[in-house]
Amino acid sequence: MLLNLGQNQFSGTIPVEISKIPFLQSLLMGNNNLEGQIPDKIFELNQLTELYLMKNKFEGPILNSVSRLKMLSVTTLTITGTVQTN
Repeated sequence: MLLNLGQNQFSGTIPVEISKIPFLQSLLMGNNNLEGQIPDKIFELNQLTELYLMKNKFEGPILNSVSRLKMLSVTTLTITGTVQTN
């Protein structure tokens, strides 16, 4: 399942409820005005293989569980924090 929420000028944070969508494989949220921390629960989606977050303003760590993604697009993403390696 693909959920395309890109290019909508959404603002605020990513709703944690997105992590409750079963069978979500691709999440496109690029080209919005999203900010805050990327919810940890998104990285717990078992079937998620593609995450597009480009052109947003996030802060906080990126969990090492992103390593199981086939595609992580963060082009021109403004993020502060660290990428966790453990």
